[in-house]
Amino acid sequence: MKVVHTKRCLAGVVLSLACVSASAESQFGLGAQLTPQDGITVYLPIKADAGILIEPFFAYRSEKSSMSTDGQDEISSKFTVREIGIGIFGSRAVSETLDMYYGARIGFINVKNTDTDYQSTPTQTVTYTGDGYVIQPTVGAAYRVTPNVSFALEVALNYTNVDTSEDSNFSSSTTDRTNTFVNTRSSFVARYMF
Repeated sequence: MKVVHTKRCLAGVVLSLACVSASAESQFGLGAQLTPQDGITVYLPIKADAGILIEPFFAYRSEKSSMSTDGQDEISSKFTVREIGIGIFGSRAVSETLDMYYGARIGFINVKNTDTDYQSTPTQTVTYTGDGYVIQPTVGAAYRVTPNVSFALEVALNYTNVDTSEDSNFSSSTTDRTNTFVNTRSSFVARYMF
């Protein structure tokens, strides 16, 4: 129930901000994070009046790993992360081609990790699934190559809180946990404004 309520609240915030910013002076665009270790992140930037940047986003990351001997898998793991949210930033021009922005991104996160041990008889599989939220205070500098194209470097403090549930095919019990992560991250972002 908590997850559904969080999704609805976030969707309401995104739609409200998009409607508020949709004035004749607003500029819309498309952006992407170009940092490979963070997977794929797509941004929908909206430059509103008075130096406000509103940026809904969607992120997806998937990793697979396995260990094998003589061509037979022994252990495999698949990890998937999905995020959806919005960034709200104050923006100001430092020079004709350089903008600084500062604010935060907030979003909903969904994670799934499946570990499989093929050496066990029968094969043992443990699946961790979870939902939570992410808050990222962010500061960035964007260099405008043309009036419509910019490349930015961002630095963020990443706070993630995820409630996970562990389930396996060899145990009838389920383990629930709350995981909290705090780290810093930097990323390279390209944006095109229409």
